[in-house]
Amino acid sequence: MADDLLAIIKKRRSVRHFLDKSLSKENIEKIIEAGNWAPSASNIQGWRFIIVDKIDIKRRLVDLGGSPVIKDAPQGILVIYDNQSINLEYMDYLQSAAAAIQNMLLESCSLGIASCWICR
Repeated sequence: MADDLLAIIKKRRSVRHFLDKSLSKENIEKIIEAGNWAPSASNIQGWRFIIVDKIDIKRRLVDLGGSPVIKDAPQGILVIYDNQSINLEYMDYLQSAAAAIQNMLLESCSLGIASCWICR
């Protein structure tokens, strides 16, 4: 099993050109479930996942400074994190959100789904 995981880690790539095809609800749920299983600081698990598939919302995200790649993807998952930690120096909320995103990217890869981590 560890060899399978290492193979997925090595196979994962950031893809910025997508097919005009939406994901199934089942695959979206699997990807989000992987994010939910990520470690988080103090086990706060303050992440929220928002499926973005409406073109007007994607355009607005780009207008607000997001990558143009956003509008070209049929769907995206916006990851936000409710910082409840008093330890702002370590920015553990960023680390927790990043761990969730990495899990989601690896699950996407294991399902044969192209993905890309976009910071804004």
